[in-house]
Amino acid sequence: MNLAQEVPKELKKFAAVMDKLAYRNGSYSDVFSDNLDYMLACFLTTGDKERAEQLQKKYKGEYALFDELLKEYIMCMNDVLGGNKSWYDGLGTIYETISSHWKSSALGQFFTPCALVDAMTFMTLGEDEQGFGKRVLDNCCGSGRMLISAHAHAPGNYQFGSDIDPICTKMTAINMMLHGCVGEVSCMDSLAYTWKFGYRINTHLNRVGVPTIEHIEKFEDSYFYVKDKECKVVEPPKPKERGKYEPAKMEPTILQNGQMSLF
Repeated sequence: MNLAQEVPKELKKFAAVMDKLAYRNGSYSDVFSDNLDYMLACFLTTGDKERAEQLQKKYKGEYALFDELLKEYIMCMNDVLGGNKSWYDGLGTIYETISSHWKSSALGQFFTPCALVDAMTFMTLGEDEQGFGKRVLDNCCGSGRMLISAHAHAPGNYQFGSDIDPICTKMTAINMMLHGCVGEVSCMDSLAYTWKFGYRINTHLNRVGVPTIEHIEKFEDSYFYVKDKECKVVEPPKPKERGKYEPAKMEPTILQNGQMSLF
């Protein structure tokens, strides 16, 4: 069994190239993760020379196949979005296929089905949400399906995502970039409030028309950053009667962009 046999028709050429790479270069999960790094480097404004050299050393003569993977994926996106679909998450589909068929894989997540994603989008965003520069936030973004669906339904808004999984963060960055979303995604634990890395997506798209990805160098530059001293938890008053408690209250803080936060 190989990957090309398990994926939908539109992804078979892409998967066939992954089969070649995985045959002699480790697991599908390793190849998939390395491919995400390669795709990111191709669109990073700074490139990623160090990662490119690591991949060249690892894959040797087959390193050129990553360029073929990128070409096949863009052609797949072009064909699918040229049909009757307004968004497409091929990376998420590949990710799920690998995790469900190869037990040795390091992957292990399954994402919200596309039809349900669109249903949730329609329930959340009304017809008047288009083009008003509002902010769409998904704190457990997975491969970014909710964000690209929201963009397809109501373009002109800003998309922001975060996920604790580095692979999910990278998939979301690529998906947002290819779909023309403007915003950012961070790899972080939103509950523990620990940040690892992040990307700013298509910052210059409206001005120059070129899709780009930029590194967010430090947490303070991220949309998700809130100073600890601005976040206060108000302790609940002592119960007047035994067994009766009032819930704790969170004092909201206002970010620089005007969004209310309860971090």
